[in-house]
Amino acid sequence: MNQFSFGYNRIFDYITSQGTGSCAAANLIGVGIQNANLGCTGSAGSAKCGPGQYSCGLTSLLMTGYYSIGDRGYSPFQGGTNIFSWSDTLDVVRGKHDFKFGFNIRDNQMNVGTEAFQDGFWVPLSFAYSQNIVSDVLMGLTSVALHDQTFNGPVTGRRWKIYRPYVQDDWRITRDLTLNLGVAWDLTTPISEAHNRQANYIPATNQLLVAGQNGVDEWAGVQRSWTAFEPRIGFAYKAGRQ
Repeated sequence: MNQFSFGYNRIFDYITSQGTGSCAAANLIGVGIQNANLGCTGSAGSAKCGPGQYSCGLTSLLMTGYYSIGDRGYSPFQGGTNIFSWSDTLDVVRGKHDFKFGFNIRDNQMNVGTEAFQDGFWVPLSFAYSQNIVSDVLMGLTSVALHDQTFNGPVTGRRWKIYRPYVQDDWRITRDLTLNLGVAWDLTTPISEAHNRQANYIPATNQLLVAGQNGVDEWAGVQRSWTAFEPRIGFAYKAGRQ
């Protein structure tokens, strides 16, 4: 008897801040926060999130003597997976042996979108410049500043596949005792990125291998393991027969 099956599983989570897409840093009080209007188009007070921008919210501000304002870090966030699976099993019975020969394939996709502080993180110190911390913020004067910028977009697509052939023998030695013997071979590919946006640093040779460049493969030089064998030994015994 042969049995074939296919499965698909999808899980996606999205997290946004209250100001996501608002361009609040550009529109605050009609003039915006100078040097913090990131990813917005149009004039201050009526600016909108530009094409392809990921957040366009309000810069995170930690002001001495005031409550913190601004969007949280690592937001917006997208975390999701698509998993495609195929399985085929051939079941053959010969005497006291029940043989199963099978092959599983699992295609994994993980699509994550995030930046640490995509709208900036500012820490203006009390009375550092204009003697008024709010004025310092509106003029774009800050003592500590951080802005996270991802390369070629904030969404990355990880890809890897699992190939798993296996064989198993359920050997019914007696009416009461069955021995289960089997082995599988787990062949998992290294992780690649949908647009080759990954690199692998090798300390021993001081090399940076960038996927898809200078003859480097899609896995940035990471090699798969061919030794992931999975033996299985078990038994079932029926006790108390009358």
